[in-house]
Amino acid sequence: MQDGRAPRIKNRAPAAIQVTAEQLLRDAQEHQESQFHAPKQCVKDFEELHECRGRKQEEFENKEWLQYAN
Repeated sequence: MQDGRAPRIKNRAPAAIQVTAEQLLRDAQEHQESQFHAPKQCVKDFEELHECRGRKQEEFENKEWLQYAN
């Protein structure tokens, strides 16, 4: 958008194949990934939680370093 104006429409002709909102929603629903279910992890105490967070952080940092190195 230049100078605060709306963009100029170049092709005002209707599309050869019209797509309805229902088709868009159906297609989106078909391609939607299944809901993420986090693995159930039973943490007994604060120390175990701290260890788990430490492992996850270390895994993340290692993955980031590998991506940075490549």
